[in-house]
Amino acid sequence: MRAVILVLGLGNDLVGDDALGPMAVRRLAQTLPHPAIRYESTAESGLRLLDHIAGFQYLLVMDVLQDPRRPAGTLLEYSLEDLPASATAMSLHAMGLAEVLATGKALGLTMPREGRVLAVVARNLQTLGAPLSPEVAQTLPRLVRRAQEVLETWLKSVSF
Repeated sequence: MRAVILVLGLGNDLVGDDALGPMAVRRLAQTLPHPAIRYESTAESGLRLLDHIAGFQYLLVMDVLQDPRRPAGTLLEYSLEDLPASATAMSLHAMGLAEVLATGKALGLTMPREGRVLAVVARNLQTLGAPLSPEVAQTLPRLVRRAQEVLETWLKSVSF
């Protein structure tokens, strides 16, 4: 069976809370191994994400974000349709996920028909070598549980 679901952890393992996405993907891969699911992590962004995303029917992204209006550790969930377009994308290298998905469709690539983004509000995205902040570390189990729920729902729709 070919993998039709991509679980993509965005972030850098070496930079504080930015390690959350890759860390969550590793935990989820141990919890829910399945031939229909591919687990990947990357620190790449912008147009480079097309290489990871194209060709899958479902996409689950786990990442952190900065949001001064919410406390660190807050878990947010978005559908792909609800993703806000990046107001800061000044070039193809600075594209947000919404722009990457739209570009893939415009190029005629097979893009996910359904997807979710699970994002946690970060406290520390600057300190090289720092561990997860306590607030973000405390949210990790809840993030993995929610991701598993999403995947189990999608797996019911996948034909074997």
